[in-house]
Amino acid sequence: MDRIDFTELRAEDVLNPNFISTYKERMEYFWPQLIRLNNNLYVVEQILYFPFKLFVDSIQEVPFFLLVRENFLDMSVLIINRLLNDDTERGYTLRAFKNKVMENALPLYKAELAQRTSLIDLKKLKEILKKVREIRNDRIAHAKDDFAFSLDPKDQLAITDIMILRDRINELFDILSFSEHWGKTYPCYDPNNSSAADADIVKVMDNLAFTSPLISLPEREPEYWLIRRNSLTEDDIKRINHYRWKLGWSQI
Repeated sequence: MDRIDFTELRAEDVLNPNFISTYKERMEYFWPQLIRLNNNLYVVEQILYFPFKLFVDSIQEVPFFLLVRENFLDMSVLIINRLLNDDTERGYTLRAFKNKVMENALPLYKAELAQRTSLIDLKKLKEILKKVREIRNDRIAHAKDDFAFSLDPKDQLAITDIMILRDRINELFDILSFSEHWGKTYPCYDPNNSSAADADIVKVMDNLAFTSPLISLPEREPEYWLIRRNSLTEDDIKRINHYRWKLGWSQI
């Protein structure tokens, strides 16, 4: 038997007709949260990947970016907790929604849809989700003294963990979207869109490099540049050349 391609089927084809209005309401509820999560983390990634140490000594020298990074990460933790952990009377999670979709799948599609959704195994992320809940409850929202001031590694949530949760959320949402496409990033932040190279955050980060004394050092002080170059790694040189190429300057 051929596998069912759910990207060719509408929700109306797969689900109980009595559930369709609820399905659409819930998708509309989750969608803006995913937009915010994805765009927040796109900005965070641009800040993380920028070589502050090379061009401005440290991110501490430009605290605006440190504040943006930390606040966007905090907001992302809140959204992830809401989407995956907040099974309260007032909350409704993507996991609970997935179960409702499964309950309302027509018999013809139920088994294969269950197999598809099982690929997004959130149980494997149980410990990360527990930490998300703790950080949300004890640091961001309520700040218990013993947690808020703790630097113990066990109390920390790795940025890579946040990105993993974002990816699993997006994958699950996509499965539950069937044939409908829900854009989850601003077009200028979509890496598959050519306009991403001109995104506002990219231009801001580029300008940090463009205005750094290091970028023009070979032309301004060629003798000192030879000394400075000896302290740079090949990766540093590649990064400098990347921004010089953006300026239309020669490679060094």
